[in-house]
Amino acid sequence: MGLIDIEVEPSYKARSDGSKMKALAWFGARDVRMVQVPVPDITQPDDVIVKVTGTTICGSDHRLYHGEIRPLQKGDILGHESVGIINRVGENVENLKPGQRVVASFQIACGQCGYCKHKLSRRHRLQNAVYGTRDGGFFGYSHFTGGFPGGQAEYVKDPFGNVNLLPIPDDVPDEKALYLSDVVPTAYHCVVDTGVQEGDIVAVWGLGPIGQYAARWCQIKGAKHVIGIDSHPGRLAFAAGKLGIETVNFKEHTDVPKRLHELVPGGVDVATGTFHEPKTFAHKAQKALMLETDVSETPNEMIKSVRKMGRCGVIADYVGFTNQFNIGAMMEKGIRFIGNGQCDLVTHQVPIEDMAKLYAAFDKRIDGVEKVFVETKFSNPPSKGCPATSRVDEWEITLLKLCKQQPMQSKTYLGVPSSLRYANQVSQHMGLVEVPVEPSYKAREDGSKMKALAWFGSNDVRMTQVPVPDITQPDDVIVKVTGTTICGSDLHLYHGEIVALQKGDILGHEFMGVVDRVGENVKNLKPGQRVVASFQIACGQSRMSARSSITGPDIETNRYSLQNAMYGTRDAGFFGYSHFTGGFPGGQAEYVKVPYGNVNLLPIPDNVTDEQAIYLSDVIPTSYHCIVDTGVKEGDIVAVWGLGPIGQCVARWAQIKGAKRVIGIDSHPQRLAFASEKLGIETLNFKEHSDVPGRLHELVPGGVDVKECLNELRTGTFHEPKTLLHKVQKTLMLETDVSETANEMIKSVRKMGRCGVIAAYSGYTNQFNIGALMEKGVRFIGNGQAPVHLYWEEILNDYIIPGKFDPTL
Repeated sequence: MGLIDIEVEPSYKARSDGSKMKALAWFGARDVRMVQVPVPDITQPDDVIVKVTGTTICGSDHRLYHGEIRPLQKGDILGHESVGIINRVGENVENLKPGQRVVASFQIACGQCGYCKHKLSRRHRLQNAVYGTRDGGFFGYSHFTGGFPGGQAEYVKDPFGNVNLLPIPDDVPDEKALYLSDVVPTAYHCVVDTGVQEGDIVAVWGLGPIGQYAARWCQIKGAKHVIGIDSHPGRLAFAAGKLGIETVNFKEHTDVPKRLHELVPGGVDVATGTFHEPKTFAHKAQKALMLETDVSETPNEMIKSVRKMGRCGVIADYVGFTNQFNIGAMMEKGIRFIGNGQCDLVTHQVPIEDMAKLYAAFDKRIDGVEKVFVETKFSNPPSKGCPATSRVDEWEITLLKLCKQQPMQSKTYLGVPSSLRYANQVSQHMGLVEVPVEPSYKAREDGSKMKALAWFGSNDVRMTQVPVPDITQPDDVIVKVTGTTICGSDLHLYHGEIVALQKGDILGHEFMGVVDRVGENVKNLKPGQRVVASFQIACGQSRMSARSSITGPDIETNRYSLQNAMYGTRDAGFFGYSHFTGGFPGGQAEYVKVPYGNVNLLPIPDNVTDEQAIYLSDVIPTSYHCIVDTGVKEGDIVAVWGLGPIGQCVARWAQIKGAKRVIGIDSHPQRLAFASEKLGIETLNFKEHSDVPGRLHELVPGGVDVKECLNELRTGTFHEPKTLLHKVQKTLMLETDVSETANEMIKSVRKMGRCGVIAAYSGYTNQFNIGALMEKGVRFIGNGQAPVHLYWEEILNDYIIPGKFDPTL
């Protein structure tokens, strides 16, 4: 450890007297040495030279020490936290003078750019390729953050000294002032940025200095319960003894989410964490083989431990990509991961018997199929107990899409059977098929039957005959369906990608109709009344249902426990979406039993058509929720990935909410043309611009304010990989979802911008750019399954009835 003389870089100006100083420098992985280098001098009029009186080693320096941060060069001076006394000042430095005590910010602001004027000292140099924009410079943290010599030295040069140095009063000792450089503001920012508020229950992963400070800030902000997670006995003892918080030792409780759900049923409000060291062999191997730079284990534990619509704050020093990130749980639970139009739709008509073929067409977007409306017309007006055998005069399927065309004859649309036979020759299954009824399904005593579309295997859906359902519980309502549709998320069922599908399951989670029968506890509905059903099934009594009209974790409407293992809690039940979401028969049938009818059915006035009302079941509330939940506000610049029905509606809602600019991203010419001509938004074809973030930064220097991503990009989406790497990983079942579009969003958004995810992610993804998310402070918001009940009355009364939002015009 003797002193070593090293050469000085050309940009480093040494003092003319040749004086030297001691400094700690990096020479390789696990190789840091004390060196002698020239004392720095003023080079710019805003520079300040500080004689260091105190410095420290930060936990993030551990990554430099191991050579994980690049580019590092031999001789780089380390240390990003320092306090000292001013030695020399440049001619433009006005508020500081020699002899004054100061502490330096670990981040270097210029004081002139838009971010610095808003006290956000970032977006300056180097990192476009990884993050899409450039981060601010750091002291002593490699050339990746600017290559500024650090504070683990006798002297340090502080650029833009007026901005980056804080005077320290005489009654504050160096030992306290030093932590204003990083640790104390970092912990405080974590708590403020994640939105900890009075009454919250907070879990803190990692009880090092920042974790302990974060726990204390939570208490100061009014959190009623703080739980600290670590394995170090000394840290756990300090947190319990000095801070008085509850602790969990993750070596004793290896399933941390399960333990937290035992302590806090339903999940904590906020989770924040600082771990990035691998626990499992899988991640140790992936890091060793450089298949990932960061580890998803702790973020996944946080996501599974937090309640629906909870918040996860990431303050750990993530720098790059991670695998097996549980993006499905984040989306399904609507978690805020902090580190979210007027549509012309109606065109085609075909007979109901061809609905199975329609799935194949819908899957491949043949003739531009986007959204499906199924209208049942019957001769006799429905009444209480109307016979299920009432003659069905006609079933019409109206294919809804976004590019206005003339109506086409049935044979024009489905008159090319050769183009549909790839779907396991579904044309062989067009006849009605009798299927057995599950024990929990009560059939009517008269033995009446109905038509229903059921799943029989991957790419195999068939029109079946099943008994008409009857009342089984006093809160049940039987609805005679007058309109249903196929949703983009139904394609996951169609391809057999959703677990717990059983042959004969009736599909369809969007429908409306006329009340046929009601249970004895149903007070606000009566036979003959027109209603639309929420695709999610609320019980009206759980914590989420009763307090906030949000269909959250609901054991009453979803008793399938697999979601607990995947997401930490289970979602509410869905109609027609497998036993993974409760196993409820869906709405692509003549009749549907709706549990908790008082809660899950919305009466529709006579002046609102079925075509307008049906989209209150899912599409309109989902698109509205995406905008509200991601916080789109007046003046924002918004980019929307995916211009299918939900994407077009999202773009329109953004306009209604006052966005000054909306940019739609897709590759389908008709979608792009409609968005440009009908909505008047800018568009970007990702087949013409393969580097979407690069193109968006050309259009909006610095990045857009908000990103919204849908599950409607049929070529290169969240679910359909673009690159060979993700194609191989999906084929080998190494991931269920693809991170490519999510990473594009993170790279395209501005610092502290918002990304809203409404796509139907279900599980894990690899190569997720958690480093960019953390370094840019992006709010990556899993919008979750839309809380239809929260919005549908507002949308109906304030937008559809007054004509402000009409999906049929």
